[in-house]
Amino acid sequence: MVKKRIAIILAALLILSMLPGLALGAQVTLNLSKGSAAVGDSIIASGSADLNEWVSIKVLDSTKNIVFYDAVKSDSSGNYSCTFKVPQVSPGNLTVVSGYGSNVAIQLLAVSASGGDVPTPVSLESISITKAATKTLYTVGESLDISGLEVTGYYSDGSSKVESISPANITGFDSRSPAQSQVLTITIAGKTTSYAIVIARPVEAQKDETIEISKGTPMSITVPEKASGTKIKVEPEETLPLIKIKSETTLGTVEMTIPEGTSVINAPAGWDGSISLPEVRAQASTTVTGAQQVNAVIEVGLPDVEISFDKAVRLLIPGQKGKSVGFIRKGKFTEISYTISQDDQDTADKELVNNLKDGKVDSANDLAIWTKHFTEFVAYTPKTSSGGSPSGGGGGPGPTGNTVGSGGGTIEEVGARVSFPANALSSNIKVSINKLNASSAPAIASGFKLLGEVYEISSDRNTTFAKPVTITLPFDRNQADKDKYDIGLYTWNNSQWVILEQVKVDSTAGKVSGEVKHFSKFAVLAREKGKEPAKDVIAPVKADLKDITGHWAEKSIYELVALGAISGYPDGSFKPDSSIKRAEFATILVKAFKLEARSGQTFADTAQHWAKDSISTAAAHGIVSGYSADSFGPDDLITREQMAVMISKAANLQAVEGKTFADSAQIADWAKAAVAAASSKNIISGYPDNSFRPQANATRAEAVTVVVKAIK
Repeated sequence: MVKKRIAIILAALLILSMLPGLALGAQVTLNLSKGSAAVGDSIIASGSADLNEWVSIKVLDSTKNIVFYDAVKSDSSGNYSCTFKVPQVSPGNLTVVSGYGSNVAIQLLAVSASGGDVPTPVSLESISITKAATKTLYTVGESLDISGLEVTGYYSDGSSKVESISPANITGFDSRSPAQSQVLTITIAGKTTSYAIVIARPVEAQKDETIEISKGTPMSITVPEKASGTKIKVEPEETLPLIKIKSETTLGTVEMTIPEGTSVINAPAGWDGSISLPEVRAQASTTVTGAQQVNAVIEVGLPDVEISFDKAVRLLIPGQKGKSVGFIRKGKFTEISYTISQDDQDTADKELVNNLKDGKVDSANDLAIWTKHFTEFVAYTPKTSSGGSPSGGGGGPGPTGNTVGSGGGTIEEVGARVSFPANALSSNIKVSINKLNASSAPAIASGFKLLGEVYEISSDRNTTFAKPVTITLPFDRNQADKDKYDIGLYTWNNSQWVILEQVKVDSTAGKVSGEVKHFSKFAVLAREKGKEPAKDVIAPVKADLKDITGHWAEKSIYELVALGAISGYPDGSFKPDSSIKRAEFATILVKAFKLEARSGQTFADTAQHWAKDSISTAAAHGIVSGYSADSFGPDDLITREQMAVMISKAANLQAVEGKTFADSAQIADWAKAAVAAASSKNIISGYPDNSFRPQANATRAEAVTVVVKAIK
């Protein structure tokens, strides 16, 4: 009786499996619309599979590289269909694979050398500047210099490439023009983009001359060594144009740059607007208690009267790299202990806030002082090499010996330097820097070369810094040619060497710097270019995405890929310059910020969408909202202002005054606060022409970059 029942059940199952639309575990089938084709031909791959099942279609060339990939869903009857074009391959057989898991079907497609459908032509869609020109400040009469300028073209097939440009591509440059800002237009194949340059009025100063500064007129002033007593005169109530000064002195060329838009914020009573330009004073005229030697004295402005600015001004003292520095006002010496993390205007303006008005940073063989006031500046060699304040120095909270606190400062020992920004620490710590011998240093992985000593940096208590701290180590320039090796600063994480953030290599000085938020062991390592890193080293890049090498967002892309927040395509590409959809960006945010899964709003157009859960979670956390209660637009390309709103909410950025863009008026009211918050933190920035382009579609590279900046 039992055997009879089993036989009946098996027979029923067999009948059911033969009925259309009721297949149970159906074997995937595959049919091609053509058995042979040519490059550009359209081929339909169709067949049957389980009901409502995703079926992947892969096309492989003769070397088994994937040249086409897509996934389609079978219908309620189990049927599926996918169309692809024969890619540009050599004559021979392509292998078409359809299915899922181990349930696949395979067909061969013979490709001939000619004939077939005509491929859709690829057209240039747009161009943009991906790297600014080396020179952007000119004086009247100079020729245009486009060295370093890089323009990328974006094509209809999603590809991009760096375009060839020459002065013939550029219009708008007039070397005879009076001093002004100029916006140059670059045209390639009918597509245009632009970038701004400044043409300054050249002036050679005369002895005791007072040079009038006109509002809106940039100036480039050269002061010969014999032209002492030169001054500029500004209107105290007006913002200043860009003013660049080069003073020839006994030290060499002392440079000073006042950025465009600077305002005087506490002019002394009765001041007529005159500012003395930099002049070298005798070293013997100044005494610094605790100094072994005074190396340079530069006087600028009114030494005993403070003239302050709302933006940082750069003063470059030649040949004083590595020296300590401070200023004297009314006989009182104040040390400048804070080290600017990078020698540029944006960084200086960002870091010199609240009561911090001065910072220093080495620039090649020179010393750059970033300051918000004018006075008498002194470069000197202290009696100690610890970077501490000289006794009786006065001034702000810098490091004392090996102790540093909330005011920031720099500790230097045995060739290594540790620079703390203000407010990186909540209380004082004592820092120790030691070189490790071979027996106590971690092993260096094969394929890497140690370019100096291994250092252990520690403090008297366990500390995670509120802001990144900069580590700078020396390396032997003779051991690694920078053209042949990738040089980086690495830290030991108790199991492997990991490259630091924001690594900068100064090959001339033989130093490498990088940022950390905790202490450990550190070393400068070199890897031969083009070779895979060893498995026990996390290298700066990994050669597994074929189209991002050399891309401006390469590092950020690999960082986000490593976090599992985004991935490339099955063919090994990332398509960094392709647009990104709202659903994709919402999913990235959920993964990157590790948001707890929550049940939020489900829109009518996301109920069956692949990103339904991520969109719901992002909505529950208040990061995304729809166009209406029923519409989210998951497959709409995200705009830059939409991206700014989402990233500001995800990172919980507070509303502040942000950057002013040339097209700020075009930013929607609902996005203004988010754009301001994100731009103030340099999470999202504008373009070289100072536009924000709020309604432009963000690219995958741009999306990755803002997310990486926001989570740091």
